[in-house]
This record gives sequence, C-alpha cells and structure tokens, in this order.
Amino acid sequence: MRTFCRSTLIILFIFTPLLSNAQPGPLKPLVLLDLQYLEEINISQYPFYRLLKSSLQAEGYDLELKLMPARRTIEMVRQGKADGLLARFDDQPGLIKMNEPLLEMSFFTYTDSTAQFESLCDKRGAMVLGHEGIRKILAAKLGCASLDHQLTFVYRAKQMALMLASGRVDYIAVPHFFPQYLAKYYPGVLKEASQPFFRGNLFLYLQPQHQELGARLAGIFADAKNNSDYPFRIQEQITHMNWSHGSLNNDIPLQAKPHTDRNKLPTAPPPPQNTTSDSMVR
Repeated sequence: MRTFCRSTLIILFIFTPLLSNAQPGPLKPLVLLDLQYLEEINISQYPFYRLLKSSLQAEGYDLELKLMPARRTIEMVRQGKADGLLARFDDQPGLIKMNEPLLEMSFFTYTDSTAQFESLCDKRGAMVLGHEGIRKILAAKLGCASLDHQLTFVYRAKQMALMLASGRVDYIAVPHFFPQYLAKYYPGVLKEASQPFFRGNLFLYLQPQHQELGARLAGIFADAKNNSDYPFRIQEQITHMNWSHGSLNNDIPLQAKPHTDRNKLPTAPPPPQNTTSDSMVR
C-alpha cells in the first residue's frame, strides 16, 4: 500500500506541471449567414455583433459570417452547409430560434421630394432584396392591394441611392440607419416620408444540434439588456459607434456574464409586436 501511494505521488509530481500548462484547443468554426448589403455597413462594429462573437469565443466557437443573396442563405442552411442565420425577422422552419432578440429595427420610407407617405401607393420604390416580407406590410400601411409592380428589389443599398438620384424610383423603403450609408452615393437630402411603418425584433436561428448553445446565448443577451449601458435598438447601437474612426466607443460591454440558468432550453417566445403582419420573409 505504501509503495502504491509513493508511486501515485511520483506520477502526480511529474504530470501536474504538464496539465497546468495545457493550452485550450482551437476554436471550432460556427458559420452564420446573412444578406449581402451588410458588407456596406461594416457589421463587425455593432455592439450586438461584438457581444455575440465574444460570447461564442467563450463557448469555444469562432464566428464566421458569410454574406450572400437571401434565397441562397436559406438553401445553404437547409443543406447543412451553415450553422444558422444571423438576424431574421421571420420564423425559419427546422431551425432553433434564440429566445432573446439580438436587436430591434425599424423601417421607414425616404424620398427626395415633398411626397407624403399616403401618396406612395402609385409611385415607384426600391428595397433591399431579402426584405420581401416587409413589402406586404408596406402595402397594407399604404392601403394598396399590392406593390408587386411598383417595388424594385436590389442587392445593395448603393443601388437604391443611385436609382433614387437618377429618378428611376421615387422613394426607398429601408431600415432607419440606412441614410447615413447612402449619403456618399446620393447628392440630395433624404426626407422621411413616414413614421416607421414597421418595427420588429431580429433573432438568431441555429441548427438543432446547437439548441443548448442557443439557450446559453439567450441568457447572455438577456443579462446584457438588463444592463442599462447595452443598446438594444439599432439607432441606440449606432449612437454608441464612432463613425469617423470606424470603431466602437470603449463604454460598450463586449460580453455579459453568462445567464445563471444555463441548462434552460429555448421555449416558444412571445409573438413579436409587429404593426401589421406576423408572417414575413426577410
């Protein structure tokens, strides 16, 4: 017995330094998809993205964001070629919805004329491809039977600005933060033709095998929002960003403490407070 104990102590003496110096393994890639226009807005600057990336790193994942047309994102996820969709308004069948929304976004119509919102039904407009579901909400708000023939969908925000400047369209329907990106392509002054015609929450969707990861991320975002310094609405996130230097101010928390109930799996979230329709395709 004494010999066994002595041998055990010798083994521990030899291997304990090796164990204490062991390095964590490499991060596993986690591929999320979203729309092409995000290339124009440098999404990596946004607080919600930085919080998500740092939280995934703490979980052992390296976030890889790939941008592509809307339909291709859906196809790649369904084929198992990606781990999820970054930020969507609409439900995604077959994917796990993170209970806690990433952020809130509002949509406005902008024009270079004195046209009133109520008069846009018969005018030509433009919208980013992938926001087709918002078209139905806009049509309902305008009282139009359909906007199928009046709206043109484009891949990039720059295209909308050039179309508006050339007179090809009379208005654009975009998220509230778009005009600051369009300014360098559009020489005029964009005017809001409406109050927000739609306001909704953007959610992260993951493959079913990441269900527990989604629950932990939901807890982290819930705790972050309880911190009054965390900006939840998109316009609040923008006010915390230093546009002249392309970086964030230092007073934004990059990572909240993990939620205490880490084993709780996602449950059905309350229905989003949409102004017109619950069924949308982003």
